[in-house]
Amino acid sequence: MSRRWTGCSRTATWRVVLPPPDGNDFGEIIVEFVRNGAYLKCSAVHVATGREVSAMGPANDPRGVERVAVAKLKRALVLNG
Repeated sequence: MSRRWTGCSRTATWRVVLPPPDGNDFGEIIVEFVRNGAYLKCSAVHVATGREVSAMGPANDPRGVERVAVAKLKRALVLNG
């Protein structure tokens, strides 16, 4: 995974290139975090299709919230072709 960080105030955004699972290349994903108090919202956007999903969770576990958002996006891409 490669990351390029751009941050400002409560929002952090970076691009992630996922390794191909099972021979399917998902391509580039933009990941954005927005913190609101004790909560963190992670949005993941597939660059090629524009499909977007989001997940919310505790602000003290950003990796976990990111994993959920990326997993939701993978599922949405697989189910909807």
